[in-house]
Formats: sequence, C-alpha cells, structure tokens
Amino acid sequence: MEADAPARTVTAHLGKDTYSHIHYDSDQARTISVREAARLQSFPDGFRFCGAMNDGFKQIGNSVPPLMAYAIASALRTQLKAAGVITEKRRRSGRTDSLRLFVRVA
Repeated sequence: MEADAPARTVTAHLGKDTYSHIHYDSDQARTISVREAARLQSFPDGFRFCGAMNDGFKQIGNSVPPLMAYAIASALRTQLKAAGVITEKRRRSGRTDSLRLFVRVA
C-alpha cells in the first residue's frame, strides 16, 4: 500500500493473502489490521465484527462498503420518488426518527 494512493480492494480472503495489503510505513512492515481494513471500506470505528481475525476480514471483504451502499440507496430512492413509485412518511418513535417507504402497486 501507499500513503498517498487509493488502496486495492479488500478481499474476503485477506487473512490468507496478507501480502497484498502491507502497511505503507516501512517501520511497521506488517499486514493491515481488521480495523484498518474496515476503515478502508468506510465502516465506522464503532462497528464490531464477530469472530477471529480471518472472520473479520471475510465479513469486510464480502460486504458492500457502507458509504457506497448509502450512495446507491439514496440515488435509488430519489429516482423512485421522482417516478412516483414510492412516497415517504417520517415518524418519530422514541429516540429515533424512522422513515417509512410506501410502494405504489399497480
């Protein structure tokens, strides 16, 4: 990896293929941690992964990066609203707001 360049894709088998993501700091000369892999994929620091290190790499590598998923879902929602396929209704329940989507069936 390089400090000033995009990282390669984090794969599900990173735990077995550790040489593809070596920390760019030559003083460290190590594979990246599960937390560092999660940050590369835009997971928030508080997100918890279950199991051992290889399980964490597998969960990260098999997932859609959260910021990408959000961007896709937002664009899709905009298009569906514009086409009149869905309507939205915000509801406050307890401490959180919830967004309910209603699909118009032909």
